[in-house]
This record gives sequence, structure tokens and C-alpha cells, in this order.
Amino acid sequence: SGIGRPEPDSLKVFDRDDDQYLVLRNNETTGYLVATDTLDRVFEPVLALRDRVVFELPRDQINRVQVQRHDAISYTFERDVLEPTQVSEEQGVAANATLVADAAKTTTEAEPTDTKPGPWRLEGHDEFESQALDDLLDALLTLRAERWHANEVPLEQVATVTAIAVDGTSTNLRVDTISRRAEASRTGPAPLTQQAFEMSGSFVDKLNAEFRHRTVLDFRNDDIVSITVTTDDGSTTIKKDDEKYVSESEDSIDQSAAGALFDTLAGLRAKRFRGQSNEQGTSIHFAIELQDGQRRQLVIDPQGNAGHLGGTDWFEMDNEAVSKLTANLIENAENL
Repeated sequence: SGIGRPEPDSLKVFDRDDDQYLVLRNNETTGYLVATDTLDRVFEPVLALRDRVVFELPRDQINRVQVQRHDAISYTFERDVLEPTQVSEEQGVAANATLVADAAKTTTEAEPTDTKPGPWRLEGHDEFESQALDDLLDALLTLRAERWHANEVPLEQVATVTAIAVDGTSTNLRVDTISRRAEASRTGPAPLTQQAFEMSGSFVDKLNAEFRHRTVLDFRNDDIVSITVTTDDGSTTIKKDDEKYVSESEDSIDQSAAGALFDTLAGLRAKRFRGQSNEQGTSIHFAIELQDGQRRQLVIDPQGNAGHLGGTDWFEMDNEAVSKLTANLIENAENL
């Protein structure tokens, strides 16, 4: 016990206010003030003591993952994975193919077969954000609930992830991205016992991640010859002359703002792809001329923190990028 006695301690807990409990131990006359969040779990139902692992999936046997966001945008990832029977057969072929003979006997040497799964591919795309997929899989393969719930409630703003193994077993997770309530199901020989549960906020963030390749302008700062910025008030073309930024109109250029403009456009990354226009105000056009003769276009809607590359899908940008793209380029001028 806490005081060196063989008998267990007896604690009496009393509500004191919203932030503290009053705790009395055994027959002591002095009480203890304890923060409520320290003892909150004590008063949860027995269900809270249940193991929070919802399911576990075999990492090396998953060959297909489907993600559908609550806004209906979906992603399908695939990779090549050998089934255990395929591995055994291929190892047998390798063994029979390698014969070493000497004067006394003939032996069979089996070449080790590489059974490691192949790389993941995003259907319809040459590249994708592999780290975002790795983060989701790390959380999904041993799925832990934040807490269990005694009663099921309807899910509303639902995102779904489905993991499919080479044997055809399909494990499906549906998560309400607002309440974080979730439900899981599985087809195959090991069905899941249904129980309402809640996911962590960090898991919902991983499920809502942007998986498409987010680099929308794939050139370096040194590749840029000039940038022409066009607004309703006119156009300004800026070039780098040695280590100084200059304007074709001979306006005095804010060197810090121009440097930030070049740095931001080089390797510009989207925050999330929208798939449709949501223009809220006056747009700003950027025409970028590169050393290899290519010209790239970017159009942004500063009020909506969004942009597109000359008619392609709109994408969201972070506040810092928009701020640098709309900063004063001409000294003593107002923001774009």
C-alpha cells in the first residue's frame, strides 16, 4: 500500500468544483486537492478499460488501399505482393533450376527469392506524397481507438479507408471527420466484432491528408529568367541582374519582396487540390520564363488562398505563400 501497510488504501472522492476533486485517504483528517483530469478516467464506464486495438493488419500482405474523403475525392494505391503459395512455388522453381554436379553427387541449391512487396503506386498519377501514405498506413495497420462508446450513432461527414490483402480479405474503416466517431468491418474468415468507437484527431488528419503530388511548379530559383506579375492595375516584369532584382520599367524594386517572390514560385507546393473553381475576388497572373525557354503560368485568387496553372484544377495554398506572392514589389507601393 501507499503507506507501507498490508491493507489497501481506501479513497473517498468528492466533487469540489469544475477543476478539482477533494480526496480523503483512509481515516485521515487532511484531504488532498486533485485536478479533475487526473481522475476523470476513474469514473468512465468499464468499457473504457477494454483494449483499444480495433484490428491489426499484416503489413506485407496488403496490396491495395482505397481512400475516399468526405468531399468525394478518392485515391487508390496498389503494389505488387506475392501470396505465400506463389513464394513457395517460385522458390521451388529456383531450386530445380540450380544444379551443381561433382564426381560423387548432384545437389540442388535454392536461390533466395525476394518476397518484399513492391513500391506503392497511386492510380492515375506518376508521383504522389509517399510520406502521407506511410503515415496513414502506420496508424491503420495497428488501429487504436481513442475510446470506446456504448452506443452507436449515425455517421455524417464520412471519410473511408479500405485495406485489401492478397487473399482478398477487405478491412473497411469509416470515420466521421467532425465527431471522429468510427465503425469498422471486414470481409473474410475473421470478421470484426462491432463496437462503436472514436478515433484520435491525429488519425483524422492523416486520413484527410492530400496524397497527390503537391509540388505544382517543379523548377528551381536559378532556372527563372523573369517573372511578369499582372493585376488590374497593369504588369510588372522582374529579372535578376547578378544579385539584384530589376524591373524592365526601371521602377525601384523591393529586393526582399522580389527575392521572396522568386523563392516562393520555385518549387511551389499546393496545400490541397480542390478540383473546381472557387474564385472569390480579383485574380493575379504570374508568367514565369525559364532558362530552357519554357513559360509557366500561375493564376491566384488571394482572397480564397487558391490558384491554378492556366486552366488546370484549382489548389489551396498556405497563408505564407499567398502573402509573399501578393507583397509590394515596387518600393513605396501598396499591396497587390
